[in-house]
Amino acid sequence: MGRKKKTEAVAADKSNLKNDEQKKIIKGKNGGWRPGSGKKPMQFTDADREKVKSLAGCGVPQQSIAALVGPNGIDIITLRKHFKRELELGQAEAHELISKSLCHRALSSDTLAIFYAKTQMRWRDVSTIEHTGPNGAPAAWTVQPVKPIEK
Repeated sequence: MGRKKKTEAVAADKSNLKNDEQKKIIKGKNGGWRPGSGKKPMQFTDADREKVKSLAGCGVPQQSIAALVGPNGIDIITLRKHFKRELELGQAEAHELISKSLCHRALSSDTLAIFYAKTQMRWRDVSTIEHTGPNGAPAAWTVQPVKPIEK
């Protein structure tokens, strides 16, 4: 009976609130109803951000990066939410460094210049097979009988 009275009292207190704005005033800043309750917001350091950026640039999967952030790791959704910019910048900066290096080497090597032209400039080797005769005329075909093999 004591429990019902307590529940009814809490329900009555909540029903007196007119809208969600008033509920937010009472609700604690971390998500619980009591002041100071709920999970504390995560605080990430500059070292965490630099680590995520460098690992993303090296091509480490996001699941592995999430396990390495903070003392116990974080969820991959949290990683994507709080480190979106670092994940993008890490890959972009790595691509920039590799592209610059490849361009400098391509200027001094024919093989790398051809590789660069094929991959970045969409050049390709083209070989054509002509199915017509000279000057576009039909191809001349001749059929000759084959001699049987003697045993």
